[in-house]
Amino acid sequence: EEDRVLGIAELSFDLSVSDIFTVLANGGQLILPDLAYGPDASYWSRLIEEYHITLWNTVPAQAEMLVAYAESTGDDTGFPSVKNVWLSGDWIQTKLPQRLRKFMPNAAITSLGGATEGGIWSIYHRIGKEEESPSILYGKALKNQWVSVVDINMEICPAYVSGEIIIGGNSLAEGYLGDKELTDRKFVNRNGERVYLTGDRGRFVETGDIEFLGRMDNQVKVNGYRIELGEIEAALAEMTSVKESCVVHFKEGGKDTLVAFVVEQKEQNREKQRTQALNFPTEEQEDFMSRELVKNFQMLLDEAICNTVYGALQSIFTDDMENANKMFTREAIGKKLHAKEKHMELLDRWLETLVQKGYLGKKAKVYRDLLERKVTNEYWDKLINEPYSAIAPACVSEYIKNHASHIKELFADQLNPLTYLFPEGRTDIAEALYGQTAIARHLNSLAAKTIQEYAKGQEHIKVLEVGGGIGATTDLVLEALKGSKFTYTFTDTSAFFQNNILSKYPYLTTGILNLDDLEQAGMESSFDVILAAGVLNNVKNIPYTIGKMASYLKQGGLLLITEPVEEHIEILVSQAFMMPEHTDMRQGTARCFLSKDEWKKVLEDAGLWLAKAYPDTVQAYEEFQHYLFIARKPEETADYREFLEKRLIKAMIPEKFYRIDALPLTANGKVDRKALTQQALSRQKKMEKYVKENEQMNPKEEMSELEHKIAAILEEVSNKSSIQVKDNLLKAGFDSLILSQASGKIVSQIEKADGMRFDEILRVALQTPTVKDIANYIEEYGCKVTKKEEENGSFKEEQQADGMQNIYVYQEKEDSWWKMGQKEWEEQEIFLHMGNKEQLRILLKERKEDSVFMAAKESDVKEMISFASELLAMGYAVEKLFLFYPAVPDDEILYLGDAVVIGETRENVAEWEDVIMGEIQLQEIKLQDGNMEELVQIVKRELGLCKGNM
Repeated sequence: EEDRVLGIAELSFDLSVSDIFTVLANGGQLILPDLAYGPDASYWSRLIEEYHITLWNTVPAQAEMLVAYAESTGDDTGFPSVKNVWLSGDWIQTKLPQRLRKFMPNAAITSLGGATEGGIWSIYHRIGKEEESPSILYGKALKNQWVSVVDINMEICPAYVSGEIIIGGNSLAEGYLGDKELTDRKFVNRNGERVYLTGDRGRFVETGDIEFLGRMDNQVKVNGYRIELGEIEAALAEMTSVKESCVVHFKEGGKDTLVAFVVEQKEQNREKQRTQALNFPTEEQEDFMSRELVKNFQMLLDEAICNTVYGALQSIFTDDMENANKMFTREAIGKKLHAKEKHMELLDRWLETLVQKGYLGKKAKVYRDLLERKVTNEYWDKLINEPYSAIAPACVSEYIKNHASHIKELFADQLNPLTYLFPEGRTDIAEALYGQTAIARHLNSLAAKTIQEYAKGQEHIKVLEVGGGIGATTDLVLEALKGSKFTYTFTDTSAFFQNNILSKYPYLTTGILNLDDLEQAGMESSFDVILAAGVLNNVKNIPYTIGKMASYLKQGGLLLITEPVEEHIEILVSQAFMMPEHTDMRQGTARCFLSKDEWKKVLEDAGLWLAKAYPDTVQAYEEFQHYLFIARKPEETADYREFLEKRLIKAMIPEKFYRIDALPLTANGKVDRKALTQQALSRQKKMEKYVKENEQMNPKEEMSELEHKIAAILEEVSNKSSIQVKDNLLKAGFDSLILSQASGKIVSQIEKADGMRFDEILRVALQTPTVKDIANYIEEYGCKVTKKEEENGSFKEEQQADGMQNIYVYQEKEDSWWKMGQKEWEEQEIFLHMGNKEQLRILLKERKEDSVFMAAKESDVKEMISFASELLAMGYAVEKLFLFYPAVPDDEILYLGDAVVIGETRENVAEWEDVIMGEIQLQEIKLQDGNMEELVQIVKRELGLCKGNM
């Protein structure tokens, strides 16, 4: 009489019979929900509390909805008023009773089953707290009823032999109204007793209980095997990551197909536990460090930079005699600076910074010099001495000072920002900046120790470093991994850095990787650890790049990122001038960096768990506003196929597995298998349509021998496979860097392309990016190139004596200057091979030089540098270039190797320091008759130095 039931079952569903007649007949109360709320578990929860519901009587799926809502609230109060839970009408997931008990601690949980034709319920099972089974038992017959399992001969099946469940006893219906045929088929006589054939499959267990095995019509035939879909679902239910599942079967085009839909458990709590199990290193503070010291250092550095930038810009305000008020808009300031449009946002940042620091005044949108601050070196003098030089070496302060002093040239693009980072091609400044500052030492060490700890639990780990640069972090990581089995892939956008790292660690795998275009196939789930040290601020779109890198990680893998957060004045005067136009949350803000919260969100949006962020416990390092973020890719234990293959026969393994948020339900709360079957069919048809359209657009064609060779080179440089003859290479993820690598290999490795220019192939590959188009170009123009080579190759060289050093002189047209000095060259055992690009290419191929030295004069210098860069890309060892009396270099020229530049004045040659990224020697000699011998001696001296270093 004190029972209250919540009438969730629709009146058209047979469960409502018990809600109405059983409860009311025994003096209980029936609470009917407002239908306007629909199937809303939060509404049900309120009703349970308000009316003190004692009996929960629903299908399992509705109980799942209620408990899922309760779990989401984080409130463990639950529903203590509930004394009984009755679950019937569908399969009960084995984990559901335990979840219900957490929120209904006073409730007994009972499984009920049967059929409307047999009195609705005919069988029950009290679910014990410690019960463990692949499925919840169906149970034993209710009073005045009879339930058994029989074979096709209507004989009772022995234990663990499956058959059809039948119902007898007082509760049987008379039949189906107006359907005698169906009545006769389903209600039959067995040994003189009338029974109902349920169409359910089951079997007895040793206790005499019946185990439900699903519907007879859920038993399907696949490749000759009779398969019970419920067995597959029961096997999936054993996985800790699976909350519930449904397997459907359909026949399409004569083929039987099984598809599994899986709802997973929430990942968050499990991932927290796994993250807590990782061993993260403890932070250690260097003895001299203190929070106060770092604060003072930061204030000194900011003041030094602003003071120097102000000094560099001061003439804008003081030298303009026409502007009596000395007040200028940002546009006027930009014009006087000759600032490039791409730097105007950065100029805005600097003007506002100088206003905040008290160097400039601002009214409306007009700036003026306050004339209150003097320009001084005293700040820099303090920074380069102890104790501050222990925080940042003196050369780092000098590097920043150089940029601040030349900020006008940086705004006008008259100074390459790399000039002071790699002076004369040296890496010592970059090594100090990225590896020897206090915060770099701290974070790089923590990154290395984290990877070391991670490797301890692995048999072999694969590490990918992106934007590795000069390898400041690489050094520490490789040292930490000694004794571990690992594969280390070092990548950057520049071959300069690859060559640098290979000179120290020749066993590393290296590659070009553009972080703004990470569409390389075949890298998904490839790496245990990805390291990005101080590089991601320089990408166009951080969320895109993080998302792609997350896909490259294996499950459980780590992504380590070191990045400044907030803004740093020292970056605004240096690296900010090298940054691309951002397309992420920094767009239009002139910001270089994300905040700590933004990093957390970006990582979470990429499906990664932020496991740790350093600095964590040492306050002194927090002042740097520079962090190491360690993110983890969740372990999806749901490799369903692999799990099932260990438990089921091959014919029972679904062809497809789809993760969904929730299983669809019918109006009665049962799993809607029909809707899932339609969804599976729809997905398959869409895929078939896509494949068909793709084949029509890209029909597979037989490749010619030449096309095979081109495709093989493309696959080699990209790590892609199965490139088809008409595949669009650009859409397939081939960027200009990869295509340039391939072009060099095509020219050097394919006979028909022999003699063709590297840039020709690259141009074709970018304009008509298919294997077929590249092959057609080579076939069509190859004969013309060959003919031209034969003509160029007919020129005769003078006989060369043995033991002479070769220099290849690039000249588009014959220059008598070289010929006149031939005698002086040969007397010093130097032989000049003179010719244009095609002629020199032939000579180089014939001679197979181990080391190549090249020279050019005046207007030929630019083309010679371009040709030398091609040769480097093709694998030639170009040791040194000799540039005689070159013109002023333009913005297009950049050479990664070494060079000697000879000009008439120091000013003529000095500008080449920004262009030659390797070692550079500058010589000042007048261009006049009679000085050839002096020039030859310079070259000979340099050749001798080169030989001594080889």
